[in-house]
Amino acid sequence: AQETWEIICSIQGKDPDELSAEEGSDEEMLPMPKQDNLTEIFEELQSVDQSRRNKVIERMLENDQAFLFKLKEIFEALEGIVSEDGLHKMFLVFKALLNISDMRLLETLLSDKYYLTTFGVLEYNNEISTKHIETKHRKFLKETLKFKQFIPLENEEVIAKIHLNYRLSYLKDTALATGLDE
Repeated sequence: AQETWEIICSIQGKDPDELSAEEGSDEEMLPMPKQDNLTEIFEELQSVDQSRRNKVIERMLENDQAFLFKLKEIFEALEGIVSEDGLHKMFLVFKALLNISDMRLLETLLSDKYYLTTFGVLEYNNEISTKHIETKHRKFLKETLKFKQFIPLENEEVIAKIHLNYRLSYLKDTALATGLDE
């Protein structure tokens, strides 16, 4: 295989030891999030085509979801300093993440670890806030919503799937009802 690769590279006049410009590194494809590169990440996620989709998703989920954890940290920092511009950029990034429509990514974003961040970011949709409608997804999910078992369930996986299904329904019917692409 290495010989074949070297022949192809020699025909194309490329160095076989370098990545092609099309492949690029994972870091170039989707940089680790920082407050100052949220627009770049949003644009990259918006332009993800089918051929790079899985690679981008893998980048977000690798290293114990370091990419998503960094987004969570940035969101918490932006919310702490009440940066409206930064929070709107974060909304755009999460909008793009949800529009990728990958089940692994959705399950991760709606997991116990990230669901409050995901719904918290969706509270900063400028289209809704300009209509003077205040959304409080986190308050509803933490304080109002109560999970009641009519039949005792022992299996934690079943309970986790029930929570995930509810969060998916809430996401679709409430949080995404306005402002996001179908």
